[in-house]
Amino acid sequence: MTNDSTAERTAILAERTPEPLVVPPKVAWRLLGCGNTHGYQLIADGELQSYTDGRSRRITMASIREYIARRVASADAATPSTARRSALQHNHRVLDGLAPRAS
Repeated sequence: MTNDSTAERTAILAERTPEPLVVPPKVAWRLLGCGNTHGYQLIADGELQSYTDGRSRRITMASIREYIARRVASADAATPSTARRSALQHNHRVLDGLAPRAS
C-alpha cells in the first residue's frame, strides 16, 4: 500500500466524518491555543457558549468560530491603513537614519 492510497482514504474519511457540533473544553482550548484559565474565563465572559451534560462540559463549535471571527474583525479594524503604515515606516527609517539623504 502506498502513501497515496493512505492519503486518499484519509481524505475520503474526512469528507464522510461530520464535524462535531460540540467539543469538550480540552479540545476547545487546543483549537483556540489557550489554557484552562483563559478558556473558562471566555465562558464566564459570555464569549463562548457551553452547557453541562451530566458532569461533562461541552462548548459549541459555532461559538468557537464566532469568537475567532470577532477577534479577527477587531484585529482588522485596529490595523492601520496602507497609507498610514507607509508613513509610519518612513518615519521609522528617518528616525533610524536609514532614509536616503537628499543631494
